[in-house]
Amino acid sequence: MRTASLSLRSSLSLIVALMGVIGLGLAIATGEIYRQLMLDHEREGLRKLAQLEAQSLLREHGEQVRLWGHRLQQERLASWVERYLIAQEQPARIQQALADTLALAHVSTPPLPLLELYLYNPSLQLITSSTQRTNIVCGKHIKNLREMPFSRWQDHHSHLCLHEQRLLSSSLILIGNPQTPLGYLQLVSDPLPALGAMSRNLGLPIRILRGEDIVQQSRGWRDNTGGHVWLSANITLSSDDGQTSPLRIAIKRDITGMQEELGRTRGYVMLASGLITVLAIGLFLFIINKTTLVPLSTLSRQLRKLRDDKSFLGEKIPLRGNIEIRELTRDFNAMTTELAGLYERMEDLAFRDELTALPNRSKLQDTLIYHTRQNQENGLPFALFMMDLDHFKTVNDTLGHHSGDLLLQQVSERLTGCLRKTDNLARLEDADKAVLYEDMVARLGGDEFAAVLPTVGRVEDAMIVANKIQQAMEQPFEIEGCNFSVGISIGIVLCPEHGTDCETLMRRADVAMYQAKNERMGAKLYDPRQDHHSVELLTLGDELKQALRRDDVVLYYQPKVDLRKQRLIGVEALLRWPHPERGFVSPERFIAIAEQTGLIHKLTAWVIDTGLRDLAHWLQTGYRFNMAINLSPKSLLNPEFIDQFKQALQQHHISPHLLTLEITETTIMSDPQRALEILRHLYNAGIAISIDDFGTGYSSLSYLKELPVDELKIDRSFVLDMLTESGNATLVRSIIDLAKNMGLQVTAEGVENQAILRQLQALECDRGQGYYIARPMPAGELTQWLRESDWKPASSIPPQDLSA
Repeated sequence: MRTASLSLRSSLSLIVALMGVIGLGLAIATGEIYRQLMLDHEREGLRKLAQLEAQSLLREHGEQVRLWGHRLQQERLASWVERYLIAQEQPARIQQALADTLALAHVSTPPLPLLELYLYNPSLQLITSSTQRTNIVCGKHIKNLREMPFSRWQDHHSHLCLHEQRLLSSSLILIGNPQTPLGYLQLVSDPLPALGAMSRNLGLPIRILRGEDIVQQSRGWRDNTGGHVWLSANITLSSDDGQTSPLRIAIKRDITGMQEELGRTRGYVMLASGLITVLAIGLFLFIINKTTLVPLSTLSRQLRKLRDDKSFLGEKIPLRGNIEIRELTRDFNAMTTELAGLYERMEDLAFRDELTALPNRSKLQDTLIYHTRQNQENGLPFALFMMDLDHFKTVNDTLGHHSGDLLLQQVSERLTGCLRKTDNLARLEDADKAVLYEDMVARLGGDEFAAVLPTVGRVEDAMIVANKIQQAMEQPFEIEGCNFSVGISIGIVLCPEHGTDCETLMRRADVAMYQAKNERMGAKLYDPRQDHHSVELLTLGDELKQALRRDDVVLYYQPKVDLRKQRLIGVEALLRWPHPERGFVSPERFIAIAEQTGLIHKLTAWVIDTGLRDLAHWLQTGYRFNMAINLSPKSLLNPEFIDQFKQALQQHHISPHLLTLEITETTIMSDPQRALEILRHLYNAGIAISIDDFGTGYSSLSYLKELPVDELKIDRSFVLDMLTESGNATLVRSIIDLAKNMGLQVTAEGVENQAILRQLQALECDRGQGYYIARPMPAGELTQWLRESDWKPASSIPPQDLSA
């Protein structure tokens, strides 16, 4: 799935917008948190206010009860207790007196909510109560007072306690004086009526609940209706000894105004945050745009200009933006300045031959493309020459590469001198265009040159220029004190007669050049009648390349036997190409194509690798024999051949003594000195050398004596007719005698029947090869043939080390 790409400006804007949204969200969240904190703070304050007010009212209630008890004690209680309590007379009168006192409290001003009166002796032992109860209310309070000295009673004479899930207030009054107390009076009261003053004192509605039951409620108590918002707080009353009472007080405050104020404050905060965010985004984008985005856009535009037109290399960009962008721009300017020089150098190297300073193949192709386009647009013809020096290799190998380079430089000077733009000015109606159509000479590589002659559209003019070039080449060249001449072969094509595109013109000029070289004509115009194989050549060349890549080519092996011992001594590896449409393509045909297309080196490497792999397999299965591999001239003379061959031997762990390389006389004579050097190197490494198709070439016997050769192979054309043609029989006999005199083994090809086999044995021929013995076969069939044939591997082959 593809994702849309954003520009840097869009990305930064999006990021800043997201940051603004996040900041605004944080502001809103902060406002909400502030609101909740304010409400929590207000609720906590309301709760503490209710707590303090409740404690204050309870203290006032306890103080009121205690003061009433003191007045009672001063007015009548002391004498009454002294009279009845000490004498212990008439206990019923004591209980009645307590009951009357309790009734008096209820009608006093203000009335006291007393619930019970308890009378204790000086030892705080219960005497009686107003209701004749014996269970002491707030007994823990009495017990604590009993255990502490009277001097500490001042802080503990009033007490809140929990009795039967009911909160009560207990006050203890001394009867008499502290030195001689007559007894103690405990006043137990209900503090709940005292809490009713909370609403009046605080100016807030309250509700007193016991559990879920409403005990008391202010008239101003309202639910959250009518558009008003109430804040509630709850407190739970506890006794002085830490026990929690089910008595709970709820208090409310109208916070509608505060809520409105908080809402306005939050709106102001959000508005301020939004404005600050917008201003921050605008300021940020403005700064980023001026200091980063605009300079980066300038750099981007300059890069696009450089991509489309290299002439802008070295153009400087003004320094703008922040420090980092200025540094980047400064480095960019320095880089483009350096690249401008490098590009000029690269362009010169890419389109100019280093040795001769002439344009190279790439420049030639660009020039041809330009002129073919001009031909299509303006109808201007031109000619293309492809040129190749004759016998340059001999000069190069004889005098050395340095001399060959000097020769190429002189040749390039003569060719340039032959082709001047002024020579063709007369062919142009508008002489001002001559600068656009000047002749060009290019070196394609090695001793190959080419020339483009704009406005040369006639055969006669092309031949005049070609003759001029040939005459210039006939003049001797002086190289390091030696004078010699070299010939030149020229292939000529005209546009548009022979083609209208670069590839076609170059290919057909190359064909014409090879025709001129083969026919030794010097210069030759392209003739379509002699190029009828060109399309097939190109097609087969491409198909052969594909076949080699897919391993569609195969190796066949033909046994070679010892005619005297009648045993197998080796096999010859033969390349076959089973074409899916053309059938088996003749080796002579596709080998020639491989040599012409440059594919021969890869083909040879494949044959060596496959053959050695099969040979290693047969060695591992117990069959030991020699393998012969054919080499073309280009493969043998390839500078990398020896190293590649040795590497293959090491890879497959094959001894060089088990290999024979078969070459033809033509291979040797194409470059005798170089061939001799390579063959000696291979021979010294232990590899046998065989001259294939001996008798069909033109090598001299004196030169043959210098070659490190182990074997001569008589061509099958002589062997097949030796029984019917006396001349062929004589030639076969002579070759056999020659080989024996030179100490060489001789192998006869074309052993097609038993009569030829017997005749060769009579002539004491060493080895034979042909259909009568065995046809060429794939590796698998050869393995089967080795198991079943009477031609077993010769035991006379000495065992060798299989390692390379």
